[in-house]
Amino acid sequence: MVESCAPRIANRRWLGPVGVGVMVLQWALSAALVFSDTAADSTASPAQLIGAAVVAIALIAAAFTIRPARTRSPAKAPSWWLVGGVTGAAWCANQLLPATWAGVMVNVVAMAVLGWLLLRWSRRQGWGRRHILAAAGSALVVRAGLSFLVEPLGNVDDTMKYVVNAAMLGGVVALLLMAAYRQRRQEPSAR
Repeated sequence: MVESCAPRIANRRWLGPVGVGVMVLQWALSAALVFSDTAADSTASPAQLIGAAVVAIALIAAAFTIRPARTRSPAKAPSWWLVGGVTGAAWCANQLLPATWAGVMVNVVAMAVLGWLLLRWSRRQGWGRRHILAAAGSALVVRAGLSFLVEPLGNVDDTMKYVVNAAMLGGVVALLLMAAYRQRRQEPSAR
């Protein structure tokens, strides 16, 4: 989304080595703060905490070491509408599946399939910034749209809940329209 809002500088790196180090330190401090705040109420066993840490470290290592192949497929990229729709459907499943082991497994499979599809599609001819905006934007629209189904914390009046949710959804739509406008202005041939 950020790169879509600033397409002129979208190909630049966001952070250098020092910036990455600072972000990792801030993340670790934030995680420690959240953990210390909820540790008394935590139902996670030490083995579960260790398992979560191992998975997190493995994902971080994979992010820094695995590089997708740069080969392009001769196939044509799907419509950006299809990319947004498939991504939105996967995010709906992600948000609506029950918090059971079966729900987690279906969620993992859905996210893995979505990742595979996006990686495969992104290697095709014609894949561009509109596709990326559609994938990222659909996730935001799903989150903002599903907020209408969530019961807010505390004693909140229904009218206020819907006003705030509508304002958030309107903000997401405005952000997407601004990003699409800026992309179109930056790349006039991408229609």
